This record gives sequence, structure tokens and C-alpha cells, in this order.
Amino acid sequence: MDKWSEALLQAEHNVWFATDSYIMLNKIVCNPLILDQCTKDGIGILLVNGEIHHHLRSDHREFPVSYASLQFNE
Repeated sequence: MDKWSEALLQAEHNVWFATDSYIMLNKIVCNPLILDQCTKDGIGILLVNGEIHHHLRSDHREFPVSYASLQFNE
């Protein structure tokens, strides 16, 4: 994805419903600005350029942030 800010926004929304959240970038190296923002928000980064590399692992949450998503899954 080239629109990393949109990907980051979507990944931030995903933590409400998921225990891990990542953005995927079509790059070999990661921009320090993206890395800093993802680190702050606990979002992982996957770099894809012929191969998939974990550049930054997502914070793993035992439960999604949203209590409503837990009720929905029950």
C-alpha cells in the first residue's frame, strides 16, 4: 500500500476488534516517521517487496479493545 496514513488509520481501528493489527507496505525499508507512529500505537509493519518481512511486530493484546466485540463474538 502506498497510502500509509490510510493504512495506519485502518490498523488503529482494527485494534477495537482484533488482538493484533498490522499495516503492509510495498517497500524494502520503512520510513522512520511510519515506524515511530506504529511503535507508539502498537501497530505492526509488514514490508512486502517480493517477500514478506516483519519489520515491526504488533503489540499482542489478550482481548480486543472493544467490549462490544467480545459480546458480539460470544
